[in-house]
Amino acid sequence: MLQSFIVYGTAIFIMAFMGISASRSFVRGLNIKVSFWKFDIVMIIAIFTMMSGIRYDVGVDYLSYKGIYEDLSGIIPYLHHEFEPGFSWVLKFFAKINAHYSIVFGFFAFVQILFLYYAFKKERYLYPFLAFVIMTGGIYFTMMNEIRQSIVWCMLIYIIQFASKNKILHYLGWVFFGFLFHRSALLLIPLFFFIVSDRDYFKSIWLQLILVVFAVALSNTNIWNYSIKYIELGVSLLGYDDLYGDISSKMTVFERDYSKRIRYYAPLLLNLGIILYSKKLKKFFVMTNLLRYYNLYFIGVLLNVLSYNNTLMQRPARYFICMQIVIFSYMFYYLWQNRKSNQLNYIIFFTMIVLHIGIFTAFILSDHHTQYKFFWEA
Repeated sequence: MLQSFIVYGTAIFIMAFMGISASRSFVRGLNIKVSFWKFDIVMIIAIFTMMSGIRYDVGVDYLSYKGIYEDLSGIIPYLHHEFEPGFSWVLKFFAKINAHYSIVFGFFAFVQILFLYYAFKKERYLYPFLAFVIMTGGIYFTMMNEIRQSIVWCMLIYIIQFASKNKILHYLGWVFFGFLFHRSALLLIPLFFFIVSDRDYFKSIWLQLILVVFAVALSNTNIWNYSIKYIELGVSLLGYDDLYGDISSKMTVFERDYSKRIRYYAPLLLNLGIILYSKKLKKFFVMTNLLRYYNLYFIGVLLNVLSYNNTLMQRPARYFICMQIVIFSYMFYYLWQNRKSNQLNYIIFFTMIVLHIGIFTAFILSDHHTQYKFFWEA
């Protein structure tokens, strides 16, 4: 366990420190072209890639992915049809050159982190906080588990810029790329018409708070059992009948009565804080795509609460839940920039840090494919 805190802690420190360095080369509000491939950013990507590549059994599905790759044995047999062509091509390529499985995991981690950082190449002031939120908010363990889908939602964070400029062909081109790794990327097509607008769908703070309270109350009921028919239709349209057919029985399998402790209440408190500050954030970052991210983020807040006890329903919700990476980073930057004008901002800033560290600690202590091991320790 100590090794986990040392490895993750070191990665967080270096990535955040390099993020500070990268942000200094960027002046907010000025359209100055600065190369993305600077030493500090390359270091961030390299640290994340290396740490994720040489890990062992971090992520619930890690051993499954490892087994799939090792079964190729350099012979390049036909992969089972459940895997998308992009994923299959990558595995076959690395198997053909007889690459170690750590290289494969490193490659997927590289793609994920590249999308996330490249998305904000013009907003590098977010970099110090982006690293901290990814690593401490529990999202990292999702990225290491749901590898294929995580590539797609990392891509979504990047391609929102094309939706904001109404570049539908660019957007759809990237959706096709995502589809090669996870079929759920098709969900991003109708999503385009939601994020293309700069409308503030959740303007009222009181309405947001009421909806969160309602979601918390609804989460204690069997809400998903009343939606089986519509869920089965969605599963069929996405071509997942072979994986999630007979959804009613599988819903029972995936349903868990998880104890609601810090990993439930800390994010809830963080989200409530974001909601209370939402108008200030939207005004402060009016020249950015924050509003589009926020519209998706708030839906994710509701879905995260509603799907807390059902991991199956968290999969489609992930495209909204993941937006907390972006919004929390914006929030951290806002509080830091305005710390002198209002002492409360200071207090909330450090409270957010404490809550994130609490979430991170809870994940490590759970020892559910979260404690860090090197592959040579296997």
